[in-house]
Amino acid sequence: MTALLPFLLLSVLVLCGAVAFAPLRLRNRLRWTLRLAVLLCWGAVGLSLWESALRTAVTLVSPGPARRPEMIDSALGQATTLLFSLGGPAALVTALALWALRTTRPGADDRAPARARPKSLKIEPPKAPPAKDLDEVAKLFEEYARALDLDANAPERTAEAAALPGPYGPPQGRLLVARISGQVAGCIAVQASASGMGCAELRRLFVRPQFRHAGVGRSLAEAGLLAASGLGYSRARLETLPAMREALQLFRALGFQEVPAQKDTAAGATWLEKALL
Repeated sequence: MTALLPFLLLSVLVLCGAVAFAPLRLRNRLRWTLRLAVLLCWGAVGLSLWESALRTAVTLVSPGPARRPEMIDSALGQATTLLFSLGGPAALVTALALWALRTTRPGADDRAPARARPKSLKIEPPKAPPAKDLDEVAKLFEEYARALDLDANAPERTAEAAALPGPYGPPQGRLLVARISGQVAGCIAVQASASGMGCAELRRLFVRPQFRHAGVGRSLAEAGLLAASGLGYSRARLETLPAMREALQLFRALGFQEVPAQKDTAAGATWLEKALL
């Protein structure tokens, strides 16, 4: 087992990097593999110490000169040396693995405590008269598309912006805008799902870069769920693209579960759904 330990330590280091940079679809499996590799490392350390203790015990009960005190002292010294030489590297890679697991846990990027969120944060529908607010939402939709490397000038996106609030308006939809100290920080939209059956679809969750990492995205998502529930929907559904890593983590942290694709969708897209209370 002692000879196997360097391979296990190297495996943990490789898995730490894989967990940090792997696509989300593979990350959960890799996280469990990393946990297993850490356990195997410590299992190898424990077995090495056990083998050392077993050899000492066998020597003590074997016929021969009575040198038991010296043997015990020697065995304790060997065990201490073995523990530090093997346990030290194992402890270091374990600390690295714990850090990798902590920083990649679902929702870790957007689990800002409520007290860290700006006190001036307000999430509400576009103000009346809505023309200026809707122009700002159209800009947010454009920034959203560019952030995902989509064509912001595609006909369907141009038509959506021109028709706002469109499907995101009453009685079946809701458009919400986040403001911090009066500045527009982000948005989220709720509309009836094409599948019907009491299902809402959350769309266009976007937070401008300067307002991120303060819990604004989570606040918008929670407000969207509350709005969907208030409109009478029993389920909420959404689609995330491969580039929407933080959004996928956030929605999973909010209790969304992966479901089969509901319509023609982009390559690598993930569909999620959550029952509303």
